[in-house]
Amino acid sequence: MKELVFTGPMTTMNGLAVFCSMLELVHQDLANAHIKVTFLGPSSFVGQLTSEEYIDIQSSLWDSSDLSWSIHVVEDIKEIIDYLIEPGTGRIAVVPSLYDSTGYITQEIIFAQIPLIGSLSSSIKDYIDPTHIPLTLFAPGDVIALSNAVRRTIDSPGMLCVYY
Repeated sequence: MKELVFTGPMTTMNGLAVFCSMLELVHQDLANAHIKVTFLGPSSFVGQLTSEEYIDIQSSLWDSSDLSWSIHVVEDIKEIIDYLIEPGTGRIAVVPSLYDSTGYITQEIIFAQIPLIGSLSSSIKDYIDPTHIPLTLFAPGDVIALSNAVRRTIDSPGMLCVYY
């Protein structure tokens, strides 16, 4: 793993706050492993702030480390998938949705066979070998479980989900 990618609309319902809280817990682990973080997806609002403003404010909690991070605003699912599958990048999608009514982004990630850490709110569990569910999926909103999944992935990237 070379890059951890928050994937999807940058909204509270898509887990932006959960992802940022996770970074507060694991930023030093990621920095020590030279893993960069990218926020990838359509911009939106978190309260009165744009997604970018919200992330910038939250970054003060992890900027004390040498964590490399960036924001890439894209509107199209094809752009998201193309970014994630770029050869040699070692990118892992993170979809920490609190609620995922259609699972559209998650399904596209699965169909493209992109490594994924995701919340159980999506339809992903229907496509993953059941023995891998506890390793890479977590309860929606559970920052500690997401942090643990990220740390496991840093330590053992081969333990990511196996799709049917």
